[in-house]
Amino acid sequence: MDIPIAKDWTNFAIPTSTDAPYFCGGTILDVLQHVLCADVEIYPNERVDRGCSVAWPAQALLDKNDNPSLPNPFMSERANLTNKRRLIKTRRGYLGMTSMYTEPGDFVCILFGGTVPFVLRGGPDSWEFIGDCYVHGFMDGEAFEDSDVEIKRFKLV
Repeated sequence: MDIPIAKDWTNFAIPTSTDAPYFCGGTILDVLQHVLCADVEIYPNERVDRGCSVAWPAQALLDKNDNPSLPNPFMSERANLTNKRRLIKTRRGYLGMTSMYTEPGDFVCILFGGTVPFVLRGGPDSWEFIGDCYVHGFMDGEAFEDSDVEIKRFKLV
């Protein structure tokens, strides 16, 4: 990941202040740091722990300095986590990371039997599968705590 992309993502996720609250709890910076690693840490023995975050130098990236001083290992480590991924915000304000093929107007859905949310495109009679995603505040059944959840049948093509 290069610095211009890191700056763009930081400005996209944090439009006002790093300590601005996220509606599901915590600050927007806390949420961004969880989103960038999909809230997981994967160990060599294939064990996965939830609740992970990465140290993201948001203030350095938000400062007007065109060339923030960020160590190369930091940026290359983040590049591995975000390769071919896109930072997204849903209409309701959830922040997440998904496939680089996701476009505005796509839908984030929980498909029964799945372990993560998915992105679908299309409607109303047929839908295209775009990919999986991590959406902070939408995982582990949290989406069903929202009173506006709509249950719908999808015919995937």
